[in-house]
Amino acid sequence: MNNLAQTGETIIFVDIDGPLLPFRMHYHPQNISIMKNPNRQHWVGDDLFKMKRQLVFDPVMVHAINKWTEAAEAKIVMSTAWAEQFSYEQMVEIFDRNGIWTDCIHDQWMTPRNPTWDRGSEISHWLFHNLGKIKNYLIIDDDISVLDAPGVRPDRVLLIDLNNGLRFDQLWTGCEILGLTQYDKVLM
Repeated sequence: MNNLAQTGETIIFVDIDGPLLPFRMHYHPQNISIMKNPNRQHWVGDDLFKMKRQLVFDPVMVHAINKWTEAAEAKIVMSTAWAEQFSYEQMVEIFDRNGIWTDCIHDQWMTPRNPTWDRGSEISHWLFHNLGKIKNYLIIDDDISVLDAPGVRPDRVLLIDLNNGLRFDQLWTGCEILGLTQYDKVLM
């Protein structure tokens, strides 16, 4: 596990835009109607939530996250601007509607937000404040800032393509990062 304590939790940091909602998912029939709405740029509050909870996430990434959390007994921490816009209950509803197992969401469910921080700094801060409680972690993001953040190991990052989402080979990389050796548990 290289420099990680052998006790504690396994964490999967999850971003939404890019990994769960790559641009190709905007072509999903349900998402097209939402994205074509000319007023969507002006939605705030409840209207924004109603719109975003209808969006369909990439089912392949959803399945991978569910299988990784199950096989690695991991907890999900949201590392996304969406967590800044919505309450815990609203985020759970969005995840649940898309089939992500919400019982796997960590008690400290989101990385801290700061207007001067990039995504990597937010994850770095969360990890620092949970030092000694974490056994392993996987970061699923499309933001390259996570690769250079202090205390974040680049070999724990799955850098997802913003346009196309998860590549097939990244399924295996995620398994390797999480220390999973029985790939059949992730595939089935």
